[in-house]
Amino acid sequence: MGKPYLIQLYTRTPGCVNYERTFPIVADSVRALPIVLRTYRGHLHRWDHMPLDLGEEMCIFTDSADVIFQKPFPELNPRLIYVANEGVCFQQNGIWRGLIRRYPFFTPLLTETIYNVGCFACNGNLMKSWCEYLFSVRGKCRQNSNEQLWFNVWLRLPENKPLMTEMPGLFAPLYAMVQTKQAILKNWQFVTSNGTLYTCCHFNGSSKDVYHSILYGT
Repeated sequence: MGKPYLIQLYTRTPGCVNYERTFPIVADSVRALPIVLRTYRGHLHRWDHMPLDLGEEMCIFTDSADVIFQKPFPELNPRLIYVANEGVCFQQNGIWRGLIRRYPFFTPLLTETIYNVGCFACNGNLMKSWCEYLFSVRGKCRQNSNEQLWFNVWLRLPENKPLMTEMPGLFAPLYAMVQTKQAILKNWQFVTSNGTLYTCCHFNGSSKDVYHSILYGT
């Protein structure tokens, strides 16, 4: 099948150059497929730009130019969905609780683990399934911040739930994982609590400001 696609679907943000700085670390293990939007259309609608003809090809997704790479991607099974566990559940965050109160059809997620929609991996057919699912439901609530909720609903559909796979050291969505000490900055690299080096570190939330200054003095 060859190398997996590394797909970036994001709006260009001045100053977010971690991707350019660290992409050479993974360049030999992926085929880059950046999709840079000229204008930000909102989380729920940016998926209109995802290529849906990749079939069984493996796709590694990240939504930010602020991602840093620390080692080549490991070999991934195209039959699985690799998810980024933030280490917390929805009821532990006031923003998520508020959204779920507003949209009660998300209530079953309250006690579920949050998996990050900004970094995950699956084959192209599963990616198409995710996009088509989002297209079919996004009219029910139009706030941009609901994308992660819909993603977690999609993951837990009966056909997808058995495919969810966590691989230590693959993805680190840093905002929650650093707070819960699942991701640790050690010797200028992000590692798991067991010392395993992460491949893809996804800067999200306030982690951008905090860890930019630590890593790059900016």
